[in-house]
Amino acid sequence: MVDYDPKHLDAQIKLGRLLLAAGKLDKALAASDATMALAKDSADVLALRAGVLYKLDDKAGAVAQANAALAKSPDNVDALVVLATERLAASDAAKAIEYLDRGLKVNEKNIALQLIKVQAYESIAKLDSAEEIFRKLVVFYPQTRALRHILAQFYLSHDRKDAAEAEYRAIAAENPTDAAAQLDVVRFVNTVKGPKAAKQELEALVARNPANVELKFALAGLYQSQNDLKASEAAFKSIIEKAGDTPDGIKAKGLLAAALLGRGDKPGAQTLVAEVLAKDQRNEQGLLLKASVAIDDRQLDQAIADLRTILRDVPNSARALLLLGKSHELAGSPELAQEHYLKAFNAGNHAVPFGMAYGEFLLKRGQAPRAAEVAEETLRTTPGYVPAMKLLAQARINQGNWIAAQAVADDLRKMEAQGQAADQIRGAVFAGKKNYAESIAAFKRAYDAAPLEIQPMIALVRTYLLAGKNNEAMAFLNSVIQASPGNANARLMLGQLQAIKGDRAAAAQTFQAVVSQQPKDPSGYINLANLHMQAGRRDEAGKAVEQGLAAVPGEFSLRLTQAAIYELSGRYDEAIKLYEQLLKERPNADVIANNLASLLSDHRTDKASLSRANELAQRFKRSDIPQFKDTLGWTSYKLGKADEAVQLIEDASKKMPDLAVFRYHLGMSYLAINKKDAARKELEKALALGEGKGFLEEEQVKQALKGL
Repeated sequence: MVDYDPKHLDAQIKLGRLLLAAGKLDKALAASDATMALAKDSADVLALRAGVLYKLDDKAGAVAQANAALAKSPDNVDALVVLATERLAASDAAKAIEYLDRGLKVNEKNIALQLIKVQAYESIAKLDSAEEIFRKLVVFYPQTRALRHILAQFYLSHDRKDAAEAEYRAIAAENPTDAAAQLDVVRFVNTVKGPKAAKQELEALVARNPANVELKFALAGLYQSQNDLKASEAAFKSIIEKAGDTPDGIKAKGLLAAALLGRGDKPGAQTLVAEVLAKDQRNEQGLLLKASVAIDDRQLDQAIADLRTILRDVPNSARALLLLGKSHELAGSPELAQEHYLKAFNAGNHAVPFGMAYGEFLLKRGQAPRAAEVAEETLRTTPGYVPAMKLLAQARINQGNWIAAQAVADDLRKMEAQGQAADQIRGAVFAGKKNYAESIAAFKRAYDAAPLEIQPMIALVRTYLLAGKNNEAMAFLNSVIQASPGNANARLMLGQLQAIKGDRAAAAQTFQAVVSQQPKDPSGYINLANLHMQAGRRDEAGKAVEQGLAAVPGEFSLRLTQAAIYELSGRYDEAIKLYEQLLKERPNADVIANNLASLLSDHRTDKASLSRANELAQRFKRSDIPQFKDTLGWTSYKLGKADEAVQLIEDASKKMPDLAVFRYHLGMSYLAINKKDAARKELEKALALGEGKGFLEEEQVKQALKGL
């Protein structure tokens, strides 16, 4: 109505009330301004203004406007609510009740007034009076189940668990065919008596109601939440067996497919997804799972097509929008990714999965102010959600807003078992301010609170190093090892510090100790191999990796290290073969794709290999990472696309101007488009930058310069 007639007073007032209730204060204030312009002396207009001012923390202004409204209309409920709420906040329950009773004389059934009166009675410990109000409301509104839920929560908040349970069970008994009422009992039991009791409760419910599929779905979900995957899958299979290809059967297949995918059974999941889509080719759950698998396999065009199919039918599918954002991010289209992450966040009503994905994306993109806003909006939806609080703190730290980050740490400290998280934030804040003494103290507290966790230990060692206290860092790690000889992470960090210090013999001994203690942990072998590579002992590095693979056959990170050793040892065909295998296993691994494309373009000359290199590098078309841009540019150069190569490698060189290989690639690209002066300048710069640093392309550069 407001869009058609902005001067419609009642519509503007109703809109303002809705916006105020939704917490959209900026829009509520605009609606209030519009009503004031239309009828500034109206009691309802003044009461709306009072409500907006109160939410904006202008209590004096709110009280003045509410009293002005009552002067026009002594029984105006909205004005009385503002005055009662203000008095209640000021611990003046008696006056609050007086205002509420004025409104209730006019309309005893007003739920808002009665519930505020409950709060007033609670504040002065008149719990019997508060309970009496609830009972009265239940009589007034026997069909409004939410009131009975609020009553049960009232009992629970005052440690009357039996009364709360009786209320939930009474609702369930009165509604024997209503699955939601039965499941409310299960949820209550889970909260109060624990997961084992909840499972027994729900299993008994299913046994008493064998035809109720909704309860069976709930039981399968409960098994999942308790990590009983075998029971969960059996429950879904039972539904499928009885429901067949009905909507319930298709739904169960989709959920079972998601469960199988979650535990790594991709073939099993794909079989079920195919069955779902064979019966319903536009099934949202089936297409979401198909898209998830396609994203995992780096088949991004296929994933995007499936997700767009969903969005044609369900334009506000938050899950589809989220996956579309992820697809565009992986495809190197950050603008499209951001657009869809934002849409998912809004469509998902700022819920945790969408807020965290969007906020983390923004943080990676260097948009800390917006990331902080998203974290705050997520916390308004889910107050006290610790990962979102940590995200908010990190965004504030990235902004250099130390006070706001410290405020998050203070809030965390007030929460149960979150002192360690608070200290980690405090440590980061002090480190950002270069107050290393306070930072070290905070990280020490975080470490002492959780000595088995790696993150506090890493943060403390890093801060020692930032403060130039390398010896203290090593002494700390030695003390950790002395107290806990089996702490492999501490030994690995100690070995890395010893290597940095130049004591390779001690580092090798430390890494060897990790290998002896944790023979199934690839980290010891990898660090030992890297140490040998740094010393030019490639054969020894290879032996370390082979020893690891004998202990942990097929381990991915060991094979990745082996591929790097092959590459640095000039065993290019073996490196290419191994990188191809690794990329097949992890199609989303950009570093592997980059290394493989570089090897193919540098060490193969046949058209098929060069085309393969360029095809692999296409994923970097919109990447901001200079190494990836250079790879795409160089593979383009190798295929004769010199103009395209110049544009890409110029951009990479601007971001990393001191990398000799980028200058070499740029010089050769300039040469290909006959910019000889620019080519000479870049090639000479490449030689100067690479001098004495083992520049592998030195001979090629010299040959190119001779040709000029």
